[in-house]
Amino acid sequence: MSPAKRVKLPKRTEYTMATLMRDVMKIGATPSVVSRIATEVIYYEWTCCLNTLGPDHALTNGLERLMKYFQEEYEQELLEGKLWRVKDTPRAAINAALKTLPPEVLEYTLCRDPQYIHDILESVRADREEEIKRYKMIEKQLRKEIDESPESPDLHNQLRLTLWLLDRYRDATDAFKKAKELGWSPDSSLVVAL
Repeated sequence: MSPAKRVKLPKRTEYTMATLMRDVMKIGATPSVVSRIATEVIYYEWTCCLNTLGPDHALTNGLERLMKYFQEEYEQELLEGKLWRVKDTPRAAINAALKTLPPEVLEYTLCRDPQYIHDILESVRADREEEIKRYKMIEKQLRKEIDESPESPDLHNQLRLTLWLLDRYRDATDAFKKAKELGWSPDSSLVVAL
């Protein structure tokens, strides 16, 4: 059973950014998961802060930085090979990003109705289950292609990305090392998005 299936998301009477992030990390905070959270939850909160606190407030800026990280930078880190070691899990990447934000961001209580947020989280959890199924099929195909072209750095890099998205970080690290050994670099990579 996948981690996304096993996770039980608590129904909360209110969400802070800290509790939202805990729930997101339980699901498996892959780029597709956090991008959707940024679009469907954080954007609204950022807009509220922008309208009530102004563009220069630390909370507004922190939410904007988090949204940008979730929608662009996190996926780029993965694609560019910055997240390649066994310890470079989604939880570690998100925690590192959260540590760069002002403390009031994690303490912030979200304006949206808790049931709405819970429903989004459940929907994202279901999407993550489907993502896992899809990447398991992609892994099988990639392994066949690697058998046919074992010296292809791009295929080994694609395998690394696939294994990372399947929560198999040790295997992903090995695939990354093989891709680098064969000459893979972010500048020559064929993969530009997940």
